[in-house]
Amino acid sequence: MSRIKYHDPVTGEVKYADTALQLPFPSGTANGDIPVWDNDNRVWVVKAPSRLPSAYQEVEWIASNGTQFINTDFYPAGTTRVECVVEKGTAGNNDYQIFGGRNSLNDKTFCLNLAKDTDSFRSDYDSTVGTATAYTGTPVTIDKNGNTTTVNGVTVTATSGSFTSSYPAYLFGWNNGGSAILSTSVVKIMWCKMYANDALRRYFIPCYLKEDDTQIGMYDIITNKFYTNSGSGTFIKGADV
Repeated sequence: MSRIKYHDPVTGEVKYADTALQLPFPSGTANGDIPVWDNDNRVWVVKAPSRLPSAYQEVEWIASNGTQFINTDFYPAGTTRVECVVEKGTAGNNDYQIFGGRNSLNDKTFCLNLAKDTDSFRSDYDSTVGTATAYTGTPVTIDKNGNTTTVNGVTVTATSGSFTSSYPAYLFGWNNGGSAILSTSVVKIMWCKMYANDALRRYFIPCYLKEDDTQIGMYDIITNKFYTNSGSGTFIKGADV
């Protein structure tokens, strides 16, 4: 069999492979099936390697209906950074609590929520309770980097502080001195990253356990740990990736 000549879809370089199965997953492309065209204009579909162990199935998102949340075991501090992409679903009686941990309302706070009735966000930091700030667009891209928060391109800044919360941050809720403040509004999270002093400490990928698809949660590909629901009920899951 003659070798397959193909063009790398990222670099455009001409390359060769012995079989279609040996065609490489191009670095820098999105996860998923990758089409590669060869010199005869045939299309070879290259299956991207999973980011997760074989026991887990990645999905587009998971969602809480107001009783599910994840304890990240990550203690936010003044220099913490959290990045995530979320989407608001059906509104409940209170706002969408996205992530956060704090000792109390004005004590060592690192929290963010989205309003249930308007496209606005509130970012609390250290002793400062944020004010509602409007944004536009969906899904919602959040980057809370220390005392500076950017949501879909809109940025607010609080006074910088030096602190570490005594309580780990929750996803799909806030950890308020050891008690969960949960949203009754449905919110989807597509992924979430958490940094300490610019070092990536958590990279949460939504997924479920293949042998039991009711075991839905976030797999952290940094610590190689599956984080499941710390609340009640069952997370909702999106389509397989």
